[in-house]
Amino acid sequence: MNMRILNSFFRVASFALITAFVPQVAIASSGHYPNKLEITYDTWPEGMTALVNLPKRIHGYYVNAADVFFSPATKSFSMKCF
Repeated sequence: MNMRILNSFFRVASFALITAFVPQVAIASSGHYPNKLEITYDTWPEGMTALVNLPKRIHGYYVNAADVFFSPATKSFSMKCF
């Protein structure tokens, strides 16, 4: 009887230690916008689409809900889309 109790205690203790010290998985989304792709969002203020889609846009990328665009006219400009 005591061995059963001891065995189940070790099982519970092992499970608790494993779940406490194993890193949790984070889910994220990221990528880039090709220069020739026209980008628009309904939540952007008026004029933002024209600014982002300038012909001289160098690069654009996103991480989760944050969009960042680079243009030679300005060093960088960014817009968070919620």
